[in-house]
Amino acid sequence: MRIGFLHQPNDPYTVVRMKYFFSKGHEVYSITFPKKNVKLKEINGIINNKLPDIFLNRIFLLKRLVYIWHIKKITKKLKLDILHVVNAESIILATFSKSKKTVLENQGSDVLIVPQIFFWIKYIYRFFYRYMDAVIQDSKIAQEAGFKCGAPKLHNEVFEIGIDFSIFNKQIKKGVARKRLGINNNEPIVFSSRGMQDLYNIDIIIKSIPKVKEYFPNVKFVFASNYGDLPDKMAQFINFNNLRKNIFHTGWLDHEKEMPFFYRDADVVVSVPSTDSSPFSVYEAMATKTPVIVSELPWFEDKFIPDINLITVPVRDKEALSSKIIKVLKKNNVINLESAYNIVYEKINMIKEADRLERFYKSLLG
Repeated sequence: MRIGFLHQPNDPYTVVRMKYFFSKGHEVYSITFPKKNVKLKEINGIINNKLPDIFLNRIFLLKRLVYIWHIKKITKKLKLDILHVVNAESIILATFSKSKKTVLENQGSDVLIVPQIFFWIKYIYRFFYRYMDAVIQDSKIAQEAGFKCGAPKLHNEVFEIGIDFSIFNKQIKKGVARKRLGINNNEPIVFSSRGMQDLYNIDIIIKSIPKVKEYFPNVKFVFASNYGDLPDKMAQFINFNNLRKNIFHTGWLDHEKEMPFFYRDADVVVSVPSTDSSPFSVYEAMATKTPVIVSELPWFEDKFIPDINLITVPVRDKEALSSKIIKVLKKNNVINLESAYNIVYEKINMIKEADRLERFYKSLLG
């Protein structure tokens, strides 16, 4: 097949899929939006098509519309069998594809968050969904939310992107991330790989530190972000509570070459957003056999058992979060890391899910 992906540059999960399909002998094309100060990585065997940086793309209502002509031209030139469009924000562009079949991938935030912020977006979704040959997403929760926004039920499937166990696994060498940050083995690490957006409740993680510090004065909270991205209130909280020595900001981490070592060296990974669909950061930590603490949200109910495979806390509850972190660091948790690993390996495995998606593409093409 000739498969094209329309996506944001260097999206690690799209990259994983593209590499898989290329390894299976398909012709794979990457079509990426411009992004300021981001250099597009070259991927062996994948042909890149960069959309031009047009000034109007900085305007919210126009940032996709300005590329209608480009998408028509590129997809016609490449003679694609499948155009896989990542992110429902690009649904209008997908409508103008000249590929044989167009597959739209709803990301969790597309249908769980955006329609709540912009009530009118669901009417745009509802109108343009009819022009999609198929719709996919990474969870039943996102699928149900998509149905409420008008997504078709025919050719509508759930596909986990899945974990690449050649990158995230329990054999990863320990100590690499600690050495990079200068953190000793007797200093526990609490790691968050999520962004600084309000959704991820980084403020709650930071507000949990003083209590954890009472029990573990040398604890290190490591964030895969930049210190300068913190809101002023949080920076003031850190300074007022004398927490600067307990916090590390790594900046952007390469998803394949750096991130696995941070999961492996962490004593616990914390992911406590207000909403979630299918959090790959959690699965990646489980694949390295590191305990995780997550928000009490519906996404895990059909996959994992609380206090067996993972630890849960109420959304935006800093007291509960600090208490659970302390419990894990004291080695008092009852988490079965092996069972969590096995569930991810069996049910959220990139090879298995990509193979399913490949068969799905072929069924669409007949």
